Amino acid sequence: MQIEDATRRNRVLIVDDEQAVREILSEGLESFGYVTDTAPDGAAALAFLSTEPVHVVLSDIDMPERSGIELLKAIKAGHPDLDVVMVTGVVDAETAVNAIRDGASDYVTKPFNLDEVCIVVERTLEKRRLILENRAYQAHLEDKVALQNDQIRAATDALRRSEVRFREMAEMLPDTIFEADTTGQLTYANPPAYERFGYPPDDGLAGLTAIDMIAPLERERAGRNLAAALEGKDTGPTEYM
Repeated sequence: MQIEDATRRNRVLIVDDEQAVREILSEGLESFGYVTDTAPDGAAALAFLSTEPVHVVLSDIDMPERSGIELLKAIKAGHPDLDVVMVTGVVDAETAVNAIRDGASDYVTKPFNLDEVCIVVERTLEKRRLILENRAYQAHLEDKVALQNDQIRAATDALRRSEVRFREMAEMLPDTIFEADTTGQLTYANPPAYERFGYPPDDGLAGLTAIDMIAPLERERAGRNLAAALEGKDTGPTEYM
C-alpha cells in the first residue's frame, strides 16, 4: 500500500495499555510513513498532548483507570479539532455509535489488519484536510466580502461628497439646472430653475417631473428624448426653450 508524501509527515499518538499492541501499531504505521508516539494510558496521553502537536490519536476503548471514551471526551474538551480514532476489541455497533457520538472520527476493531488501520487513519486525515481547507476558504471569502463592502462604502461616500459639491456649485450658478431619477421625477432643482418655471422653492419637488421644467411646446420632444435615454440610447446634448 502506498501513502502519498503529503501524509508521511503526519504524527499519530497511539494509546493502549498493552505494550505489544502499541508496538505493533507503531511499527505498522511507521512502515507506511507515519511518525508515531505511544502512551500507556489516558493520563500519559493527555500529558503528551499538552506539549506536543499530534494529527491523530489512535486509542483503545477498554483501558484501566480511564477508559478510551473518557479520554476521547477529555481530548475533545481541550483539543476540539484533534481527530481521535477508537480501537475496540468488541464488535459492538452500539459501542462504535457511542464513540462517534462523543466525537470520535472513526474506529477500528481488534484483531485489526494494519492495512485497514492505515486506511482509516489516512481517511481521517483527508477529512480533516478538507475541513481546514473549507475553513480557510470561508475566512478568505469573508475577508473578500468585507473588503468589497469597504470599497462600496468608500465609493458611496465619494459619490455623496461629489453630489454635495455639485449642488453647492449649482446653487451659485445663474443657469437653470435640475436632476431627475430614472422615472423622470425631479430630485433637485437650483433656484434659477424654480424662478424660470414659476415653481415656488418652498413647495419642494413633490410631483414634479423633468418634463414639467420644460416649456409646453418642447415637452413632446423632451419626452421622446427622455424615453430614449432611459433605454440606454445616446440622444446627445439637447437644448429646450
